[in-house]
Amino acid sequence: MQILNSQQVQSCHLVRNNSGSYEYCGGIVFQNRMFIQIQLFLTNERKAAVDYCHRQYLAHRGARSYLLVEEKLGFTVWQEDKSARVAGKYELGNTIQELNLESLLTEIETIGDRNLSAASPDHLRQNLQSALKTVIDLGQELMREQ
Repeated sequence: MQILNSQQVQSCHLVRNNSGSYEYCGGIVFQNRMFIQIQLFLTNERKAAVDYCHRQYLAHRGARSYLLVEEKLGFTVWQEDKSARVAGKYELGNTIQELNLESLLTEIETIGDRNLSAASPDHLRQNLQSALKTVIDLGQELMREQ
C-alpha cells in the first residue's frame, strides 16, 4: 500500500469486465496500473483508512494492490483492477477478436458459393461497414497515441 496525494495520480474513466458485461466507472492510473475506488474516509480517520487497506491486502493475500490517496476532505482507498482499461482506448488484440474476421470471411465465401437472397447482400454490406468503421476508429486511435 502506498499513501499518495491527489496530484500524484491521474484521474480517468475506466471500463472493466464485470462477469461478462462491461461496466464504466471513474478510476485512477498510477504507474500504468488501473485502480477503482472502494472506500472513503474523513481527514481525521487516517489511521482507520490505513488499517482498512492493510486488512484488505491481507484478506486478498497480496493479490491486489491498494493506494490510499489523501485529498482535501479525507482519504480515498483505491484497489487495483487488472481487468480495467482506460475507456476509449483500443487494445489491438481485443478489437480484432471483436471484429470476428474469420466469421466474416466464412460468410463471404458462403455467399459466393450460393444464390443470394435479397437480404443477404444487405446483411453482408452492414457487417463490412461495421468492420470497416471499427478498423478506421482503431487506426485513428493508434495514430493519436503515437
